[in-house]
Amino acid sequence: MIMSNAESFKQSHPVDWLIACEDIRQIASRYAIYYGARDTQKLAALFIPEIKITRQLSGTQALKESFDSQMHSLGRVILQVNNHLIDIQ
Repeated sequence: MIMSNAESFKQSHPVDWLIACEDIRQIASRYAIYYGARDTQKLAALFIPEIKITRQLSGTQALKESFDSQMHSLGRVILQVNNHLIDIQ
């Protein structure tokens, strides 16, 4: 049986694997918390620095500004975070 790199890592570093999975799960919860709090700085920081916003705009600062412009008219929001299955190939 041939193992993928992810499966090999999971078997050779089980604690690191579990920590990585929990970190991934936390992203969804942090997104909901920051979105609900309208904390666009922390919200944008969840994304990679090279995030592409439009064909012309990229980066977390541009994403923050995009969030700012979209959130100014939002009323109350209700966010629900459910379970996540993490399957790394």
